[in-house]
Amino acid sequence: MSLSNNKEEFLALQWSLIEEHYNNGQPLTANVMEDNERGLIVDVGGIRGLVLGKFHFFPVEPQKQTSLAEKNQPAAESSSSMIGQNLQLKVVEVDRTRNHLILSQDILTVEDRQKLYRRRNQLLRELQPGDVRQGVIKSVTQLAVSVDIEGLEGWISRGQLSWNEVLHPQEFVHVGERVDVMILKVDGPNIALSMKYAQQSDEILRYIQPEDTRRGRVFALAEFGAFVDLGGVYGLIPISQLMKESIKHPSDLLHIGQEIDVKVMNVDREEKSITLSTINFNNER
Repeated sequence: MSLSNNKEEFLALQWSLIEEHYNNGQPLTANVMEDNERGLIVDVGGIRGLVLGKFHFFPVEPQKQTSLAEKNQPAAESSSSMIGQNLQLKVVEVDRTRNHLILSQDILTVEDRQKLYRRRNQLLRELQPGDVRQGVIKSVTQLAVSVDIEGLEGWISRGQLSWNEVLHPQEFVHVGERVDVMILKVDGPNIALSMKYAQQSDEILRYIQPEDTRRGRVFALAEFGAFVDLGGVYGLIPISQLMKESIKHPSDLLHIGQEIDVKVMNVDREEKSITLSTINFNNER
């Protein structure tokens, strides 16, 4: 039997062991190879994996031999450098056909889990449409992209990836990539995100001036106002600029996808923000 066949059989066995850990939820031991902007790159029996999340890591003391079958060692204090450390991690996603392995820290005490649960709930309450946050891409499909935002999962539909048409999301973004996203809607645990609205087009922004009138499409509603897609850029209509009469929420007047005429009140090119109004537009008609 050739060495290449031996290696293929060995890696096939490792994939099977990883899948077993994924199915039973038991943590495995991995060695940290790199620490880059995508996250921690680890080695699991010759297979590279990516560690997601921003949790504190509890390294396992290096052993002479490391295998998936070995028992987990007691946790020790973390060091400033993670390179070369052995960590106990949980398998989050595994797909041997795509050579895809995503892991996360699994060593959390009951108190840690309670704190994490409270933090996630707090973050869920804090998130508002229009907020821009940084997240890490967890998975990519033909129709949508999953993003981890400090432990919360949100989804970017294919149409929200870019101002330009994206036919194949797998060619546009990659698992482990850090991206800026805008919160479009929070419905319980479901979070709709956008990458294209997290960045304004400088070229188009240059041509928008105060007093301009534009036609746009409402894409997000928050307690403080409505966000309007102007094509390449977006603007915010403060709730006070929606109508003269007082309303409790912009949804009392507008709905997602509605096309409206607006007037540009202010353009802050440094902050890349545009303030709009429907009151002033209607008053001049």
